[in-house]
Amino acid sequence: MNRTHAAGPLWPPIAILATAYLLGTAASVLLDAPWWQPLAIGGVLALAARLAGVAPASTTLLAAAVVLAGVGGARWQAHDHAAPPHVSAVRGVHVLTGTAREDATVRGTLARVDVAVEAVDGAPSAGGVRVTMLARARPVRAGERVRVTGTVEPPPDIDGFDYAGYLRSRGIVATVAYPQRMEVVGDGWPGWRLALRGVRRQAVANIEHALPEPASALAAGILVGERGELPAQIAADLRTTGTTHLVVVSGQNVAVALGVLLPLLTLALPRRRAAMLLLLLLPAYVAVVGGDPPVVRAALMAAGLVVAGALGRRTPGWLWLLLAATLMVGHDPSSATDVSFLLSATATAGVLVVAPALRNAALAALRWPDEGVRAALVETVATSAGAAACVLPVQVAVFERFTPWSILANVLVAPLYEAALLVSALAAGLGWWSPAATVLHLAGRAAPEAFLHAVALLARLPGAQAGGAWPHWAGLAWYAGLAAVVAALTRFGRRAAPALAPAAGRGLARTVALAAVVVAVWGAALTRSERLDELVVLDVGQGSATLIRSRGTSVLVDVGPPDGATARALDAVGAGRRIDLVILTHADADHAGGLARLRERYEVGQVVGSEDVLRAWNAEGSAVDIGDRIRAGDWTLTVLGPPVDTSKVASENDRSLVLVAESGTRRVLLTADVEAAGEAWLVASGWPIHADVEVVPHHGSKSSSSVPFVRAVSPAVAVVSVGARNPYGHPAEEVLSRYSGSRLYRTDLAGSVTLSTDGRRLWVRGSRTD
Repeated sequence: MNRTHAAGPLWPPIAILATAYLLGTAASVLLDAPWWQPLAIGGVLALAARLAGVAPASTTLLAAAVVLAGVGGARWQAHDHAAPPHVSAVRGVHVLTGTAREDATVRGTLARVDVAVEAVDGAPSAGGVRVTMLARARPVRAGERVRVTGTVEPPPDIDGFDYAGYLRSRGIVATVAYPQRMEVVGDGWPGWRLALRGVRRQAVANIEHALPEPASALAAGILVGERGELPAQIAADLRTTGTTHLVVVSGQNVAVALGVLLPLLTLALPRRRAAMLLLLLLPAYVAVVGGDPPVVRAALMAAGLVVAGALGRRTPGWLWLLLAATLMVGHDPSSATDVSFLLSATATAGVLVVAPALRNAALAALRWPDEGVRAALVETVATSAGAAACVLPVQVAVFERFTPWSILANVLVAPLYEAALLVSALAAGLGWWSPAATVLHLAGRAAPEAFLHAVALLARLPGAQAGGAWPHWAGLAWYAGLAAVVAALTRFGRRAAPALAPAAGRGLARTVALAAVVVAVWGAALTRSERLDELVVLDVGQGSATLIRSRGTSVLVDVGPPDGATARALDAVGAGRRIDLVILTHADADHAGGLARLRERYEVGQVVGSEDVLRAWNAEGSAVDIGDRIRAGDWTLTVLGPPVDTSKVASENDRSLVLVAESGTRRVLLTADVEAAGEAWLVASGWPIHADVEVVPHHGSKSSSSVPFVRAVSPAVAVVSVGARNPYGHPAEEVLSRYSGSRLYRTDLAGSVTLSTDGRRLWVRGSRTD
């Protein structure tokens, strides 16, 4: 049955009024003008349009629009003058009080937390500050009120990356490095928001339990914007390809996520019901993400269109977006200069305005049905392309960097993003349940890992890293050209669209997908593994963790730094989900700090170490001492040091547990952070310290690996556990020269180093080099 609709005005009255308010606000922001100037400019333009006979509305409506432009300018001026002094103007040593915006991000032994400042030296202030400090046993959590005493400085310059622009996009205008004091003084968020943050933490914990790294880091980023665990190279590839927005909490992330969920749901439901279900899912998604303002704003923007679609109204998407933006700027004028708001609005515009034109034109050109798998795929690609095209000028203006392949990259990864988003949601909801976690661990990782591989390939395309800032006119020209393209695509879609038949083959698609999952699960479960004993020096950055496994038993000697690097490295080498025994050699954070994060991700059995180490990290466990032996399958670990009389050694590092691991005739010496005095005692102790493999003491520090010690051990293979570009200069060149007769591996270059043995022969390989 054909229906006809009366054509409405091109610009409905409400759209004219909303546009006038936004333009008045924008004029005050850009011109720093008093409220009467937007009013005067609007009046002159309205009068000129009326005299020229091109006015889009009646005189009364134009007069109301001019008044609203003045109101918008006045609201901004009132807000701007009433705002407290901004922390961006503060320099030097001060006491800052504010609320942590996110859970502290830990990398190595350092922690970073963004603070929404409320006061400087007791006087009201505003703005965001990024604080970098040594990691604490209990990291600062989002919503906690903190007091920081330290030197406030502008963001540092980083070659090849506009770090200050990146921080501005997150509302950060200053930094404090290694504060003199930082303390938690209470809760800064209301109870309901802290509860939402708890929901988010549980979702992330479920994802980490179900998926291995780096798939779990990507999944947490895609679903809730958790970025702390993303490896540096992956983060760089996302920046290069312009796909970072997919893994951060922002309105842009919400707009794209909702845009790709709708076509996914239409595979199982009629579009109207899918829209209603999406509307019901919106509050849950906001809750899981944590209720941050950018996310709430984007959800409100999308809700209007979802309601309109569900009720069958023909109100255009751009009008809902315009009304939502006007209401938000009216409620909080600071939104007009908030980068996250601009990204939210432009991304939502891409989803609501550009994507439908792309979708309809593509389906018409390909003569594909308007529903089914192919239509959903086209809509997913169109959503990503539309959002990327609309956001591009804002990203260039903020970061002063143009990524040439960003739109292409967003288009190509769109189907993989949709699949990874689905896996992320399943892991967040079901990851706590071991059977579901096992299936996701084996089969669900494929989609996130495929996304990462695609991004890595795109980041290495010729010219991917080229491009700089645009002049302002270029951004305006881009939007003008985009509007022309959308208009042309809309006309083509209406003219060329054939009568589209309902799609077939949904049952076949589901059957193929189910069969693929079954094959993946059983294939992984039935894959045979070689019966070799293994010792893996894990790549954990600047720290130490060594996995020993044999006959189903897993032992971890040290747990690396507190940033979760050890859990990621264990996932990368397929360590399973249980660690039977943890041995802590000493209390330094780069060796013992990862225990809490390890327990969050793995089932940990017994913990052993010296009494001092167990006490320092509040770890319940058993004390071990010199001469003790531990069996792990075919491996035997013997404690060689420190001596009972610790006065014979000079430093805390020399009180580290030194172990020798033996499998058959093969020996591996694990030296922790022992230094020259401890090495001298070991040489003189009478213990047989000769070994086939030596894990070089103290990450290759020049305070260790004394010549007599290296000569006594005489290893065929030497492994240095060290972080790339670490601030300590490890490993020292003079130390490396002492191992010139050994085959040398460094984890910063070779990755995790695996030693495999059958008790007689020994094989060595690096995860990146062999």
